[in-house]
Amino acid sequence: MLRNSYTYLLNDRLARLTFSIAFILALVAHGSAQVVSTYTTSGPFVVPAGVTQVTVECWGGGGRGGQRSTNGTGGGGGGGAYARSVLTVTPGTYTVTVGAGSTSTSPGGDSWFGTSTTVLAKGGGSVGNNNPAGAPGGLASQCIGDITFNGGDGANGSGTQGGGGGSSAGNAADGSDGSGVNGGNAPAGGGDGGNGRSGTQGNGTDGDAPGGGGGGARRTSSGTRAGGDGGNGQVVISFEANGICMGQLPGNTIPDQGCINVGINTSGLPTTLGTAPGNARLYSVELIVDHTWNADLDISLTSPGGATRNLLLDKGGNGDDLGDPTNCPTAVLLLIDGGTATFPNNSNLTGSY
Repeated sequence: MLRNSYTYLLNDRLARLTFSIAFILALVAHGSAQVVSTYTTSGPFVVPAGVTQVTVECWGGGGRGGQRSTNGTGGGGGGGAYARSVLTVTPGTYTVTVGAGSTSTSPGGDSWFGTSTTVLAKGGGSVGNNNPAGAPGGLASQCIGDITFNGGDGANGSGTQGGGGGSSAGNAADGSDGSGVNGGNAPAGGGDGGNGRSGTQGNGTDGDAPGGGGGGARRTSSGTRAGGDGGNGQVVISFEANGICMGQLPGNTIPDQGCINVGINTSGLPTTLGTAPGNARLYSVELIVDHTWNADLDISLTSPGGATRNLLLDKGGNGDDLGDPTNCPTAVLLLIDGGTATFPNNSNLTGSY
């Protein structure tokens, strides 16, 4: 998310069908909304109307820790690497591939956007069976992107301890190596490595998503002891939109009994709210929300300084939609400074309030 940004919080408190949201924030000058779509599984990205540039971040899948079918310890799996690029896009559909965490001796899967030559993050290495040596993390040098970081290496198994898995890279730093039995602690944005097995025989711990390496197993007498699986990778696509209409995306769907945060870029605008010359004034907020049972929605706005104002709390009764999604961007629900505090119980709420 951008450091200097307003944040919408949308909360659906009851279990209802939910769809998507489009909105406009009106200041003295317009701020633009930052929409973030997070992919934890592979799928398509359809470019919303009016969007020409996206930022793509990829994390590779984590490697599996060492399995033991003979007595001994297994090394930790390597963490997935990270890659980021700013891309120009055209209307249409782009492929998003999320690398799976490894469950075998094969490396964690690579994650990429568009094609495997556009933006790509390498998966972490996996440990061979009955091998105490830790596996390497995904290498930044093998990634494709404007900015890349290495995944952390898995630790060697030793004595009574399986090796800890390496963490994945973060969005601003290399991943952390496993240390002894402990999995690496990930930098911001990354997934922790799983711990190795310690003491009695047993399996290693799985790495965390995105891209943490699995911990190594330990065997002392019988059976096959599995290394921890690698954490799945991830792809995050973000873009700025000034009041555009968009369909359902992973980043704009309001979850049942949950909430989403949507940043609004205010870079270059005044940082002080007020009516004095040079100040910014929060004059209005325009919303179009495709949602059943409006009273389930709570919507608030938080400033860069942390001040929060509630916009809508339990309004609209059993009506559907704020604004008219079939007539976007014209038919909005306009929340205006000094406007009426309540609105009638009906569908497709539009007009000024």
